[in-house]
Amino acid sequence: MFTPKLTSKTINVAFYLVPEFSMIGFSALVDPLRQANNISGENFYRWQVISETGGSVSASNDMKLIADCAIGQERTPDMLIICAGFSPEKGESKRLQTWLQQHSRSGVWLGSQDTGSYLLAKSGLLNGRRATIHWENLMAFKEVFRRVEVVDELYEI
Repeated sequence: MFTPKLTSKTINVAFYLVPEFSMIGFSALVDPLRQANNISGENFYRWQVISETGGSVSASNDMKLIADCAIGQERTPDMLIICAGFSPEKGESKRLQTWLQQHSRSGVWLGSQDTGSYLLAKSGLLNGRRATIHWENLMAFKEVFRRVEVVDELYEI
Protein backbone atom coordinates (compact mmCIF):
# COMPACT_ATOMS: atom_id res chain seq x y z
CA MET A 1 0.00 0.00 0.00
CA PHE A 2 2.74 2.48 0.92
CA THR A 3 5.52 1.92 -1.57
CA PRO A 4 8.12 4.67 -1.45
CA LYS A 5 9.05 6.14 -4.80
CA LEU A 6 11.95 8.14 -3.47
CA THR A 7 14.84 8.93 -5.74
CA SER A 8 16.90 10.55 -3.01
CA LYS A 9 17.24 10.22 0.72
CA THR A 10 15.30 13.48 1.29
CA ILE A 11 11.56 13.14 1.92
CA ASN A 12 9.59 16.13 0.66
CA VAL A 13 6.67 16.87 2.97
CA ALA A 14 3.90 19.30 2.07
CA PHE A 15 1.69 20.73 4.82
CA TYR A 16 -1.64 22.07 3.61
CA LEU A 17 -3.09 24.58 6.08
CA VAL A 18 -6.85 24.86 6.50
CA PRO A 19 -8.16 28.14 7.96
CA GLU A 20 -8.22 27.90 11.77
CA PHE A 21 -5.80 24.95 11.75
CA SER A 22 -4.31 23.76 15.03
CA MET A 23 -0.96 25.49 15.51
CA ILE A 24 0.11 23.02 18.18
CA GLY A 25 -0.73 20.11 15.89
CA PHE A 26 1.19 21.64 13.00
CA SER A 27 4.19 22.40 15.22
CA ALA A 28 4.14 18.85 16.59
CA LEU A 29 4.54 17.60 13.01
CA VAL A 30 7.18 20.01 11.74
CA ASP A 31 9.52 20.23 14.71
CA PRO A 32 10.46 16.52 14.82
CA LEU A 33 11.43 16.77 11.14
CA ARG A 34 13.62 19.76 11.91
CA GLN A 35 15.16 17.98 14.88
CA ALA A 36 15.83 14.82 12.85
CA ASN A 37 17.70 16.92 10.28
CA ASN A 38 19.59 18.78 13.00
CA ILE A 39 20.61 15.71 15.01
CA SER A 40 21.62 13.69 11.95
CA GLY A 41 23.43 16.51 10.22
CA GLU A 42 21.57 15.43 7.07
CA ASN A 43 18.55 16.78 5.24
CA PHE A 44 16.32 13.76 5.58
CA TYR A 45 13.24 15.99 5.41
CA ARG A 46 12.35 19.10 3.46
CA TRP A 47 8.96 20.73 3.88
CA GLN A 48 6.81 23.42 2.45
CA VAL A 49 3.61 25.08 3.63
CA ILE A 50 0.72 25.35 1.21
CA SER A 51 -2.53 27.28 1.34
CA GLU A 52 -5.33 27.39 -1.19
CA THR A 53 -4.31 30.81 -2.52
CA GLY A 54 -0.68 30.95 -1.40
CA GLY A 55 -1.48 33.62 1.17
CA SER A 56 -1.18 33.49 4.92
CA VAL A 57 -3.53 31.30 6.95
CA SER A 58 -4.84 32.08 10.45
CA ALA A 59 -4.53 29.32 13.01
CA SER A 60 -7.17 28.67 15.66
CA ASN A 61 -5.08 30.81 18.05
CA ASP A 62 -5.33 33.75 15.57
CA MET A 63 -1.62 33.59 14.66
CA LYS A 64 -0.98 33.80 10.93
CA LEU A 65 1.43 31.55 9.07
CA ILE A 66 2.70 32.57 5.66
CA ALA A 67 2.44 29.84 3.04
CA ASP A 68 5.27 29.05 0.66
CA CYS A 69 2.89 28.61 -2.25
CA ALA A 70 -0.65 27.94 -3.44
CA ILE A 71 -2.23 24.64 -4.42
CA GLY A 72 -0.64 23.46 -7.66
CA GLN A 73 2.54 25.51 -7.23
CA GLU A 74 4.26 23.13 -4.81
CA ARG A 75 7.27 21.00 -5.60
CA THR A 76 6.14 17.39 -5.90
CA PRO A 77 5.72 16.00 -2.38
CA ASP A 78 6.37 12.47 -1.21
CA MET A 79 3.94 13.11 1.64
CA LEU A 80 1.06 15.58 1.97
CA ILE A 81 -0.48 16.31 5.35
CA ILE A 82 -3.66 18.30 5.84
CA CYS A 83 -3.51 20.45 8.97
CA ALA A 84 -6.96 21.39 10.23
CA GLY A 85 -8.66 22.41 13.45
CA PHE A 86 -12.13 23.07 14.84
CA SER A 87 -13.72 23.92 11.48
CA PRO A 88 -12.38 21.70 8.70
CA GLU A 89 -15.34 22.58 6.50
CA LYS A 90 -13.76 26.04 6.05
CA GLY A 91 -11.21 24.29 3.85
CA GLU A 92 -13.75 22.62 1.57
CA SER A 93 -13.44 23.39 -2.12
CA LYS A 94 -13.67 21.55 -5.40
CA ARG A 95 -10.13 22.72 -6.15
CA LEU A 96 -8.82 21.08 -2.97
CA GLN A 97 -10.70 17.83 -3.68
CA THR A 98 -9.28 17.63 -7.20
CA TRP A 99 -5.77 18.41 -5.97
CA LEU A 100 -5.92 15.73 -3.26
CA GLN A 101 -7.27 13.17 -5.73
CA GLN A 102 -4.47 13.98 -8.20
CA HIS A 103 -1.82 13.52 -5.51
CA SER A 104 -3.44 10.26 -4.41
CA ARG A 105 -3.39 8.90 -7.96
CA SER A 106 0.29 9.83 -8.33
CA GLY A 107 1.23 7.85 -5.20
CA VAL A 108 1.79 10.69 -2.72
CA TRP A 109 1.36 9.54 0.89
CA LEU A 110 -1.66 11.42 2.25
CA GLY A 111 -2.27 12.14 5.90
CA SER A 112 -3.88 14.57 8.25
CA GLN A 113 -3.92 15.86 11.79
CA ASP A 114 -6.76 16.91 14.05
CA THR A 115 -9.82 17.10 11.75
CA GLY A 116 -7.98 16.99 8.42
CA SER A 117 -9.37 13.51 7.76
CA TYR A 118 -12.73 15.22 7.20
CA LEU A 119 -11.32 16.76 3.99
CA LEU A 120 -9.77 13.46 2.88
CA ALA A 121 -13.14 11.76 3.42
CA LYS A 122 -14.99 14.59 1.66
CA SER A 123 -12.72 13.96 -1.34
CA GLY A 124 -13.69 10.27 -1.34
CA LEU A 125 -10.16 9.18 -0.48
CA LEU A 126 -11.07 7.32 2.71
CA ASN A 127 -13.91 5.22 1.31
CA GLY A 128 -13.33 1.60 2.27
CA ARG A 129 -10.46 2.54 4.59
CA ARG A 130 -9.96 2.84 8.33
CA ALA A 131 -9.63 6.40 9.58
CA THR A 132 -9.91 8.50 12.69
CA ILE A 133 -10.51 12.12 13.56
CA HIS A 134 -10.31 14.34 16.64
CA TRP A 135 -12.39 12.71 19.38
CA GLU A 136 -14.84 15.64 19.55
CA ASN A 137 -15.80 15.03 15.92
CA LEU A 138 -15.79 11.22 15.95
CA MET A 139 -19.54 10.53 16.17
CA ALA A 140 -20.51 13.11 13.55
CA PHE A 141 -17.73 11.82 11.26
CA LYS A 142 -19.14 8.27 11.55
CA GLU A 143 -22.63 9.49 10.67
CA VAL A 144 -21.60 11.57 7.67
CA PHE A 145 -19.01 9.25 6.13
CA ARG A 146 -20.64 5.83 6.23
CA ARG A 147 -18.23 4.35 3.64
CA VAL A 148 -15.28 5.04 5.97
CA GLU A 149 -14.45 2.57 8.75
CA VAL A 150 -14.12 5.12 11.55
CA VAL A 151 -12.07 3.98 14.54
CA ASP A 152 -11.80 5.53 17.98
CA GLU A 153 -7.99 5.72 18.08
CA LEU A 154 -5.43 8.49 18.50
CA TYR A 155 -4.05 7.73 15.06
CA GLU A 156 -4.60 5.33 12.19
CA ILE A 157 -2.22 4.37 9.41
